[in-house]
Amino acid sequence: MTSAQLIDAARQLDKEGAVGFLLSGGCAKDGTMLNLPNLLDGIKQVKKETKLVVKLHTGFVSKEMAKQLVEAGVDIASMEMVGDAQTIKEIFRLDATPEQYLETFKNLQDAGMRHIVPHICVGLHYGELRGEFKALEMLKEVCNPSTLVMLVLRPTPGTEMENLKAPDPEIVAAVVKKTRELFPGTEISLGCIRPRSGKVGTRNSEVGSNSHIPLPTSHFIRDEIEFAALKAGATRMEIPSRRTIEEARKMGYAIKRVDACCALPVEFESRALIREI
Repeated sequence: MTSAQLIDAARQLDKEGAVGFLLSGGCAKDGTMLNLPNLLDGIKQVKKETKLVVKLHTGFVSKEMAKQLVEAGVDIASMEMVGDAQTIKEIFRLDATPEQYLETFKNLQDAGMRHIVPHICVGLHYGELRGEFKALEMLKEVCNPSTLVMLVLRPTPGTEMENLKAPDPEIVAAVVKKTRELFPGTEISLGCIRPRSGKVGTRNSEVGSNSHIPLPTSHFIRDEIEFAALKAGATRMEIPSRRTIEEARKMGYAIKRVDACCALPVEFESRALIREI
């Protein structure tokens, strides 16, 4: 896509009453986002002409690129944070380290990025808990996120991991609980990438024997993961099940629907057709 094409697409979205858009794309072998430098002028023009919220999946960014993204007017910068070098090598097949991921978040923070939304994938290492706690601890050192998005490995047909079991809901709960401890005032969202069906995986020893969170009886891993995240401290969920919504009500939550990405900062919620449900 060229900047001119991006501007045209954004104008059409704005005309149709959209709240904003996610700008994403493939990454080069060094982990940087393909074509991003060519779109900076387009992003800047979109922000001049419209009120659209621009959310960007950044890939690795240098200090200079972070400054350019802020100058262009990007509202929300998102990227995964991985705390284990072997996971980066084996799963993402990148020649990179956790420190390089952290450097991107530091560069974005230092450049004054308006909203930073790290993503943590629970069970990324073949369904096991490995590096998630370290990723959170590293982020705490350099970043003040607007929202933290928790993803959960989803064994996907047609991929090398299609026959894995999804992570145990207790593992999800342990990571969300740790996130709440480290970031007590931050929105924690259970994101769109998570299992909707399938079997519950085995308990991982890193969780610990005192991490059990009682869950309502459920035959669906989707419900169990959502219940676990809810009880551990998640404050948002992308399309929760009806059973989860009812469970949240029982816990005393006031529930509202925001027609937008789960990473949308509170600042922009009023634009996204909030409805009490």
